[in-house]
Amino acid sequence: MKGVQNFALIVFAFLIMLLMPGLPLWMVIAAMVLGLWKWWILRSGTGHPSRVLLSALGTLMLAFVFLDSAPIFSRESMVSVVCIACMLFILDRPHLRQVMLVHGAFYGLLIGLLVMRGAPLPLFLYFFMTVLIFFSLLVHHLPPSALLSLWPLGRNILKISLPVSAILLPVYFFFPEIRPQNADYAVTGLSDILEPGRIAKLALSDRVAFRVRFLQDQPADQPMYWRSMVLEESFGMIWRKKRQVEMQDYTPRSAAGHMTYELIPEVRLGLGLPLLEHTISVQGAGHHATQIWWHADLRIYQTQNELIEASAAPVDRFSAEAPVHEELKIQISDRTQTLVNHLKRLSPEQQVQTLLLRMQDYTYTLHPGVLNRDDALDDFLFEKKRGFCEHFAASFATLLQLAGTPARVVAGYEGGVFIGNSDFLLVRDSDAHAWTEVYWDGRWHRIDPSDVARSEVSRDSERVWITALPSAWFAYGLRLAVVKLREWAQEFEYLWMSLIAVLAILVPIQIWRLQKKRLNRPVWQSAMENFFRDLEKRGLQREQHEGMRDFLRRVAQNFPAEASHVMELSQLYQDVLYGPAAEPRAAEDLHRRFQSIRRLINKSPYPRT
Repeated sequence: MKGVQNFALIVFAFLIMLLMPGLPLWMVIAAMVLGLWKWWILRSGTGHPSRVLLSALGTLMLAFVFLDSAPIFSRESMVSVVCIACMLFILDRPHLRQVMLVHGAFYGLLIGLLVMRGAPLPLFLYFFMTVLIFFSLLVHHLPPSALLSLWPLGRNILKISLPVSAILLPVYFFFPEIRPQNADYAVTGLSDILEPGRIAKLALSDRVAFRVRFLQDQPADQPMYWRSMVLEESFGMIWRKKRQVEMQDYTPRSAAGHMTYELIPEVRLGLGLPLLEHTISVQGAGHHATQIWWHADLRIYQTQNELIEASAAPVDRFSAEAPVHEELKIQISDRTQTLVNHLKRLSPEQQVQTLLLRMQDYTYTLHPGVLNRDDALDDFLFEKKRGFCEHFAASFATLLQLAGTPARVVAGYEGGVFIGNSDFLLVRDSDAHAWTEVYWDGRWHRIDPSDVARSEVSRDSERVWITALPSAWFAYGLRLAVVKLREWAQEFEYLWMSLIAVLAILVPIQIWRLQKKRLNRPVWQSAMENFFRDLEKRGLQREQHEGMRDFLRRVAQNFPAEASHVMELSQLYQDVLYGPAAEPRAAEDLHRRFQSIRRLINKSPYPRT
């Protein structure tokens, strides 16, 4: 039995290279070392590592995964677990199910490649890896004659392709966010710097950013703005977060708003937690939720909780003390200065209305072109007049700051689409948005200047198909299960850990017993395999073409002191295997005979060469 061959190692190397950005460095190094170890075994013909050594390696690597990953049930940790299983299957000694286990792990890594966070790979790479794994299955399972004959080849391809399709198609269908995008843009998420073009790239991505489940009232006709970050430092068309912002511990409030919802993050959302505008209460799900940090004036939050419970009150006025206005020290053109001088003669509310009226003649587009680097603000305001949300928000807030009115840029998400008639809302990267907040009359007012511009981009928020609901319930249920498991682990402490330890011992034993019973292995099979393994360590290996009688005769020649015992074993083996129906006592006798001769040979000197 050949087991895993070099072609499978090539497939494994390709998968590790593609998964490298999402795997820990030590995992990549371990995969390289163990892959080279398997290659050396295949090249030199040396023995495979024992199951005890493989179990120790697997336990050690799993411990590293759970210590290295903050959320234990995150996508990264699950892909790492599949990677560890794949390495152990490859290193295991050849057996009937090794090839299927290895290629099943390969398809698990391929699914992990689809759902890993980060930029999606080109579509041809997913197709190439699927074909490569599929071809590896054919090479390992079919004889060369079947590969060269069209009808047997087509029949075997059909047999293998059906279970493969059963694995891949549901993942692709129920998780639309894993589908590669047509645009050649990298999906990097929101950052603490806003400049023209960053959010426009996200707008071309259909990947899910987070899901929301409304527990009470759903927003009716009012727009939904999900605030994530507040940017207060202006450099014209570029805004960034202040470096002096210090987050404080947040104490959950008991007040409930009109809209209570649960937020389930799906990707790395950047530096802030996107919460519905006018959210007044935030807490992690469960009794043992981790800490939440916030900034009271900016109303931004940070946390490592995987499931967030929050409530929002649209009537909240967002009152705040008057911010300290700092004069912008940027160079502007003469016509920009003329516009600023005109704004200075107006009240803050009049300034906002003047700029909104002006921007009605601008165009909202995903392809605004490149602005003049020497004076991007002037180029956008007076020449191009075309831009995405970051163009409008940055220029709008900068003009107000130059005119003496406190203003800032907010980055986050707008809207989202409901799944059928359910309470689940899907918010994608394409919903990333930037707008402004302007201060007057003792509170901050949200102003979205891109709303008044002529739009070349469709903003329809139609409900998505009900087929997306299973993935939403799955994500919600998984996060809720993680929260409950953590609570139980902390409440029952050692009792819970003892139960897990007992199950970890009993379950594999029971699986082994059922598997042994299902395969209907004779009682002497394991003793014979151990006998062969000990002989292999001493340099005696049974050839594929060699019968049992010929092999045992060769063993007797190499161990003359035990020759008579070996030949008796050979005769008993022939009687049990090929003779008339033997009694169960004969099979047990053969089992004991294998064990006794194994002990005798282990005590004997090494065979003659």
